[in-house]
Amino acid sequence: ASGRCADLSMEYSRVIDFIKAVVAMLEDKKAKDVVCYDVGKASTFCDTHIVCSGNSTRHVQTLAQEVVDRVEADFRFKPASVEGLETGNWTVLDFGSVVVHVFLQEQRDFYAIDALWGGHAVDAKALRA
Repeated sequence: ASGRCADLSMEYSRVIDFIKAVVAMLEDKKAKDVVCYDVGKASTFCDTHIVCSGNSTRHVQTLAQEVVDRVEADFRFKPASVEGLETGNWTVLDFGSVVVHVFLQEQRDFYAIDALWGGHAVDAKALRA
């Protein structure tokens, strides 16, 4: 249904397609250091984090807005919440089972999210349904 946010009820194969599409879009739009973390066994609030960096606040805002727009167009989902889009330092897009983080590099380094989830990194291109 149009406008529904992505959630845990989404079929696994559709989640994999969703993750691959978001990662590919971020890479196409020149996001830096795109990493996918499978945190389903370590987290109670989502299964996957997709983390990337932008070159500037404007680039962070553009990347985040592009994810929202493309997901709505291609998957007919809207995020349950969007945080930080106005400032462009760290934007969080909550799609339920998948959370997308778009950082300025300085913010990514400061919050050390990669160190937090580093042991859960997966190659999004290698994911299989």
